[in-house]
Amino acid sequence: MTYEKTDYTVTDWPRVNSQPATALKIRTYPADFFVEERLGFELSGSGEHVFLSIEKTGQTTIDIARQIANFAGVELRAIGYAGLKDRHAVTRQWFSVWLPKHNKIDWNYLETDTLTIININKHSRKLKRGTNRSNCFQLMLRDVRADKTVLEDRLQWIAQHGVPNYFGPQRFGRSGDNVEQAVAWLNGNGSKPGRFMKGIYLSSIRSFLFNKVLAHRVGLGYWNKGVDGDNYVFNGSHSCFQSDSYDISLQERVKSGEIHPALMLFGSGTFNNTDVAYEIEQSVLHHYRRLCDAMLDKKIKKDWRASRLLVPNLIWNWLDDNCLQLTFELPSGAFATSVLSEL
Repeated sequence: MTYEKTDYTVTDWPRVNSQPATALKIRTYPADFFVEERLGFELSGSGEHVFLSIEKTGQTTIDIARQIANFAGVELRAIGYAGLKDRHAVTRQWFSVWLPKHNKIDWNYLETDTLTIININKHSRKLKRGTNRSNCFQLMLRDVRADKTVLEDRLQWIAQHGVPNYFGPQRFGRSGDNVEQAVAWLNGNGSKPGRFMKGIYLSSIRSFLFNKVLAHRVGLGYWNKGVDGDNYVFNGSHSCFQSDSYDISLQERVKSGEIHPALMLFGSGTFNNTDVAYEIEQSVLHHYRRLCDAMLDKKIKKDWRASRLLVPNLIWNWLDDNCLQLTFELPSGAFATSVLSEL
């Protein structure tokens, strides 16, 4: 089977506010993009897994995981982490190391100029993907060129309404070509990827399909509103339910931020959109039918993701006329770039 030749562009997704209110620079220095991971559970203080809270600069999560594995003399699969963090940033995140035979390791020798150990603890279970509760961001925006009143109005709007919950560019690879590489693999071109890269490619395809449907709903004005036949996810939860009709009760719950319309992360399963929601979804996915078939062939399970991302605790502070500091907290799996794109 040959997969269709089509547009796999993964940048410049449609905005709610079509015209940016500002021009700015982000990541002038790694410290301009600081993110700290918050776990969704308490560490027990005992068990076979050593938990390390690490601050890293200019390195990927996988880079650090490999360093930990080499230092501890274990295989990479013994290392756990909750999510992939940015390379071009200063990030604090947790890693777990499975050490069933307790070897005394002086973890201080793991430290380098770009890796600092913040905390060490123990737990009975490995740290798994998606188990962190949230990520706290502190961003420094430099060379900001904007009418301050207009920009602050935009920030107020984001704080009140949220933004479309797009997957950010990190999901699509350093050069933004993960989907194209995935299609090349599915077409039998090039070398066969290993297990890790297969997972990356399939995740990129699913994220791309989600973003395409969300982009269409942004254009229709339904990214923060439900339609008949939508599914809904509770704010701060993965729990999902379906409703045939977008009635007044649902409208009020969506407006309050209790629930959000949920769009499909493509895969196999019986819990489907219906009615208008299904028509909107299929009007996009029929252009990528073979990619959808590939997800089914690889036995990827269907999941759901909120179409709207609320931005709690959004605070901004002008350090000077051209330098703006933003702080906010996002749930696990959300991207700060989705917030910045609406400025």
